[in-house]
Amino acid sequence: MTGRERLVAASRGGDLDCQPIVVWSESPGHVADGICVSMAGLQDALRTHPDQAVLGEILSPIGRAAYFGLDLVQILRDDPERGSEELQKIADDVRRGIERALDLGADGIFYRLIGAMPAMTTPMEYGGHFLEVDRELLSTAQGARINLLWIEGDDEPYLDFVSDLPASLLGWDVVSTGIEIAKVRSMRTGALCGPDAQADVYFTSSFDEAARLRENRPA
Repeated sequence: MTGRERLVAASRGGDLDCQPIVVWSESPGHVADGICVSMAGLQDALRTHPDQAVLGEILSPIGRAAYFGLDLVQILRDDPERGSEELQKIADDVRRGIERALDLGADGIFYRLIGAMPAMTTPMEYGGHFLEVDRELLSTAQGARINLLWIEGDDEPYLDFVSDLPASLLGWDVVSTGIEIAKVRSMRTGALCGPDAQADVYFTSSFDEAARLRENRPA
């Protein structure tokens, strides 16, 4: 199987010869089945990695706002009307980014959902302002081969809130959160992704680790 075929099969519950590996890196290598790259590096990755799945990195609205120095959560707290307007503008920008990634030929998106954690929002704030926006944005990419929804946060992220969002793969940092794969399988029927041998897809930001895992695969 090619890397792309292996990752597509894993995301759809198909037969596999081994656990697929996805690497998130600014400098894509060739030892993984799928790579998550920034939009700036997407075209080069597509050209140089024809047999791997290539996913374009997309920041969710809170993350995109923070990238531009805007505290969207605080604005919503202080001035809900202005906050709603800012959220809509940023969501429109995120949607255009998703559409561009797919237009360029990406296999799908690597959607970094930022904000669904106690350090940034209360459950009521995330559920009331952002959950349905994230759902709508992810729905924009539903026609893609593979979409990886990655939940940021190492302190009790709201996985119960986001477990039904539309994506081929749901991922989180199993190690730092302490939330095991088996626990989330009870919430979601789809494929799961993380730095864990029990995940349907192994996720890492280290090509050295990916190379070690690949060496141990069956021939």
